[in-house]
Amino acid sequence: MSGFRQLNVVEQRKIRSARADSGWGGYKAREAEIQSVAIGKRPPVHLAEGKSGELEILANRGIVDYKQQIFRPDSADINSDLFKEIVGKPKYTKTGMPRGTFRDFEDDFSVEEIKLGKGSLKNSYQLRLQVFKAQKENKQYILTTSRKVDDKLVDFLMKYNAQINIVD
Repeated sequence: MSGFRQLNVVEQRKIRSARADSGWGGYKAREAEIQSVAIGKRPPVHLAEGKSGELEILANRGIVDYKQQIFRPDSADINSDLFKEIVGKPKYTKTGMPRGTFRDFEDDFSVEEIKLGKGSLKNSYQLRLQVFKAQKENKQYILTTSRKVDDKLVDFLMKYNAQINIVD
């Protein structure tokens, strides 16, 4: 492992705890990322390409240095009829916090998620949570993607007047 070192147990726990609290990704994905980042490996190519593509799309609109912030529903959100209708049953991190989501872009008028890559895009907890946030704040939800969008996801997004942008 030239130039890299394995993290000790305390360092691994700190990273796991921070990632679990952020609500980002699945546990196994976090574990793989922890090990990759911790020992200096690059992220998987498809993730790096996706992030690069997201930044390029935003830069083409003149948006640079946008800092993503997490949206995590609170108990009032979770108990609301709107949450139950759009998101369904809430999900929680290993530490018991409601699972949250990072939006790729948000301003006073819209919430946008950019999904690039291959494979079909299905109705996920992340997307439902983002649609909930947009509806709660009376904002337009925008999904920008290069992927095939599953018919059930299209129906769901249209129910909430979302915009779907297909990019090359």
